[in-house]
Amino acid sequence: EEHRDGIDLYYAHVQLLSERDLQRGCGAEAMRYWAEEVSKGSSPAGDSRASQVKSGTHLLAMVPAPVFESPESWRIIGQVPTGVRVIAMDLPRVVEGYLMVPIVPSGAVELTLFREPERPMPEVQLPDADALKAAIDG
Repeated sequence: EEHRDGIDLYYAHVQLLSERDLQRGCGAEAMRYWAEEVSKGSSPAGDSRASQVKSGTHLLAMVPAPVFESPESWRIIGQVPTGVRVIAMDLPRVVEGYLMVPIVPSGAVELTLFREPERPMPEVQLPDADALKAAIDG
């Protein structure tokens, strides 16, 4: 604290979190890619690329990407090497500022570390929870 001309002045300490800055740097390019408006198939024009990711969508890792236990977890359970595909299990969602997507068979990845593959793969038809339970129960 400092006093100048009868006015109390306070010092602030600012921590720069450039690796989490989604408006500049490498994070900005990734967020632009997924926020980009695209028209694909039966989707209306104006939908973002991220909104078209659904269960069965193939995603290609652009950099080594950690696999988290769940979209809300910070516990890393694996790693996806660069160039390897994963399959989305559900819709992406923002969790604490990160665009996360659950993947098959388990876990979740940060969507901004992935892109849509240039060569399309057939969509994978995933069984729903009831079908899985029925298969396990026999």
